[in-house]
Amino acid sequence: MDMQHNELNGAISTRLGFLENLQKLNLSYNKFNRNIPNGIFNLSSLIEIDLRNNSLSGSLPTDICYNLPKLELLRISHNQISGNIPPSMGTCTNLKQLFLSYNNFSGSIPMEIGNLSKLQNLYLGRNILIGDLPTTIFNITSLLQISVGENKISGKFLEDPCNRATMLELLDLSGNKFHGEIPPSLLQCHALQTLVIFGNEFSGSIPYEIGILSTLQYLDLLDNDFTGNIPNEIGNLSALVELHLGKNGFSGTVPYSIGSISNLKELNIGMNSLHGQIPESIFNMSMLQALGFENNSISGNLPSSIANGLLDLEVLYIGGNRLSGEIPCYISKFSKLTVLDLTENSFSGRVPMNLGNLQNLQVLRFSGNQLTNDPSMLELDFLSSLKNCGQLKEDMVAHVVHFGIAKLFTEDQIISLTKTLGTIGYMAPDIKLKLTCYGDVLIRFQSLRIYQKWETQTTAGLNTVGCEPNKDHKYYQTSQSRLHRFNYKEASFELESV
Repeated sequence: MDMQHNELNGAISTRLGFLENLQKLNLSYNKFNRNIPNGIFNLSSLIEIDLRNNSLSGSLPTDICYNLPKLELLRISHNQISGNIPPSMGTCTNLKQLFLSYNNFSGSIPMEIGNLSKLQNLYLGRNILIGDLPTTIFNITSLLQISVGENKISGKFLEDPCNRATMLELLDLSGNKFHGEIPPSLLQCHALQTLVIFGNEFSGSIPYEIGILSTLQYLDLLDNDFTGNIPNEIGNLSALVELHLGKNGFSGTVPYSIGSISNLKELNIGMNSLHGQIPESIFNMSMLQALGFENNSISGNLPSSIANGLLDLEVLYIGGNRLSGEIPCYISKFSKLTVLDLTENSFSGRVPMNLGNLQNLQVLRFSGNQLTNDPSMLELDFLSSLKNCGQLKEDMVAHVVHFGIAKLFTEDQIISLTKTLGTIGYMAPDIKLKLTCYGDVLIRFQSLRIYQKWETQTTAGLNTVGCEPNKDHKYYQTSQSRLHRFNYKEASFELESV
């Protein structure tokens, strides 16, 4: 019986329990609620039960597998089922697929699950499970995938996880309370493709032998207590697609060998204690889509030129470091870039005039640098280039020295959503700001909460045309200018030289 992807709601009929010859029951992706009828678990002919993505509640019967000798698949994830996982689950001796994730199961994982000698996939994530991960599970020689992420499971990393589970491809322990070091025996998991252990309390260093895991594609150690150097051997993980080492205590330099992982799409090593320069090899990676080095002590300049690397780059986070020199013009070649964050470094010189080529850009941040403008040039040139960045949504907080109109609000004053440029405030003496509601604009703000205050720090003029400010708007006089407080639902700006 296959009735998936409908709008069926209410309780699952108890009459299903009379279908003695039913082999497959699929009611997934509906709106059923209330308890699962116990009669379903008495249909001895059932091979597959798929009730995922409903709003089912209640608990599983304690004798759930006593009358299901043929059951191979039990999928009830994405519901609201609570209570303990019954130890009798271990009597479903033909079970190959067990999916209980995204529910409210509590208590510990029964060790009897280790009796499921044919089990291939075990998904228990996003519940409220506690206790240790039973070692009996790793005695299942057919096991391919284990996911217990986002629970409250504790204990140390299993000492020898692949001694018997030699075909293990996925191990997800993320978002729990595991602690201790990664045992060298993990390196015997020669079939491992995904190792996700972020959000725990693991410590120690990455074993330098990790490079022998030639099939590994996803390695996520984010948000733990790892220390030591990132081993050069990590560059031997030639199949790696994602590498997440951020928010740990790694020190030393970034291994040059990372740049040789040709299939890598995401690299995150932010929020560590790394120093030295970003290896130029990383800027030549052709597949990379997301790059994060934020909040380290990385120094030096960005490479003055690159070949054809990073052309697929979508996200670049390198803020919170000690990078210096000019922002290279080749950044405009990253046409797929949506996020560019260079905050809190020591970049100097002018902002490249060709950033308008980044037409997919949504977030642009330059605050906390030493960027300057050319006093001999009209200071609108950089801003006018951004009119092509029609998807820019988040404020560009510049806070730079004498940067024309871009010495902007403090961060608690700027708007939450911008169309082209997120902040504006410092007015150079030769610039006049004219505020209008509609029309061709260089800078358009669109937000539910538009800016609260503008501060003109020079003698620049501030004119409003065609827009009605709030009744409670006020003016504040300073020595050279006045502050104008207003709030418009939608406004556009035209910038003109005086």
